Amino acid sequence: MPPLFDKLAKGVSKAAEQAKFEAEKVRRTSALNSEIAKLKAQVLEAKVAIADKVLDLRAAGGPSPNWSRSSRPSPTWRLRWPPRSRNWQR
Repeated sequence: MPPLFDKLAKGVSKAAEQAKFEAEKVRRTSALNSEIAKLKAQVLEAKVAIADKVLDLRAAGGPSPNWSRSSRPSPTWRLRWPPRSRNWQR
């Protein structure tokens, strides 16, 4: 075969391999996105179940959570990091 046809054949072969690679990548991405959607749905179902349980307990007269300021983290906790101690090296 003349060199022109050899180059053309190699180019077509390379393009076909690249197309197969891209198609496989799209297939895998689609499968992962589908799996992520299923997991998100499961998380939502769990959150709804927890919320229903909380509402049932509250309606039954159960204890309500303590939302006082003392139970919340300080808004400046990041400003105090890293902890200052004798062993802390800066």
